[in-house]
Amino acid sequence: GWKSCAVTTLGRGGSDLTATTIGKALGLKEIQ
Repeated sequence: GWKSCAVTTLGRGGSDLTATTIGKALGLKEIQ
């Protein structure tokens, strides 16, 4: 699923933009 891809991207050092986008998508406010 896309969640697995998101975790993989973050784990592999995804860009801050990607992390922020994923964070917003998941409704997380902890990723800044």
